[in-house]
Amino acid sequence: MLAVIEEMMRSDIFLEGFILEYNGERAGYCVTTKTFQTEAGGITLWIEDIYIREQFRGKGLGNELFEFIFRHFEGKVKRYRLEAEPENRPAMNLYLKNGFRVLEYTQLVKDV
Repeated sequence: MLAVIEEMMRSDIFLEGFILEYNGERAGYCVTTKTFQTEAGGITLWIEDIYIREQFRGKGLGNELFEFIFRHFEGKVKRYRLEAEPENRPAMNLYLKNGFRVLEYTQLVKDV
């Protein structure tokens, strides 16, 4: 996580971080990255991490976060993208409610 924070402090071109607050308390965070995707025809904003502390879940912070993200990046990106574990039903419901759809992709990775 330290490398993520260091990159956010260095530049907001590719990586940005947002702190979520609830009644003045830190409730969570969100990290976004940008890539160019030919499929989307422009910049895709990846919502890399969303974390809301347990005691603040169910209070509407996720919906507020998406409202903020959509306003903040309006006109600057062509697509929003995120990944979720299908068994995480609360997260999946939040994402679907906010206009995301499931892609019929199998993603592959190679860590080095």
